[in-house]
Amino acid sequence: MIRRLIKRLRRSRRGSTLIEFAMVAPVLMVVIMGLLDMTYRLYAKSMLEGAVQKAARDSTLESGATGAANATIDGNVKTTFESVNGSVTDSSFTFTRRNFSTFTSAGAMEPSTGPGGQCALGYTYVDINNNNSWDDGGIDGQGGANDATLYTVQVNYKSLFPINALFGGPATQTIRSTTVLRNQPYGNQATRAAGPTRNC
Repeated sequence: MIRRLIKRLRRSRRGSTLIEFAMVAPVLMVVIMGLLDMTYRLYAKSMLEGAVQKAARDSTLESGATGAANATIDGNVKTTFESVNGSVTDSSFTFTRRNFSTFTSAGAMEPSTGPGGQCALGYTYVDINNNNSWDDGGIDGQGGANDATLYTVQVNYKSLFPINALFGGPATQTIRSTTVLRNQPYGNQATRAAGPTRNC
């Protein structure tokens, strides 16, 4: 009788679907949450890029050249991004503006005699912005008429789903958007003196 019962239990398939689902469900849920988190990140990035493009265009006008106007424009970017989802209101924003005399110099490192244009010990570089350090040669701020401004916004926000945290990663996501636009020619462009040559 016991043997017959054991044989019957071995042949029975009832309940196996439930056990299989219990094994597959956690993996499936992690994959779905990961896809949703990735999709949300792409959506948030596109919203941020649109807001940054509009902010940069507003900043290029003469009315956007002041610090107060820039603060208002940055606030609009923040409001637009936070309207994507109410859960990201604790996001931290970093706004930077660097201005250059031309588009080609925007974001490019100062010229150096080092290998590959890098500043290395024993070589020199031209300190275009005269700040005693080898950098992109830009000046902080919106700049003036006809200057090319590199506008960057970085946002750190809490992930909608804690997928990264499950695997030991950070619980926050970081997205960044950068654009470079030339200020309107509302006046004559200020001349920039050539910087001194310094040792690396």
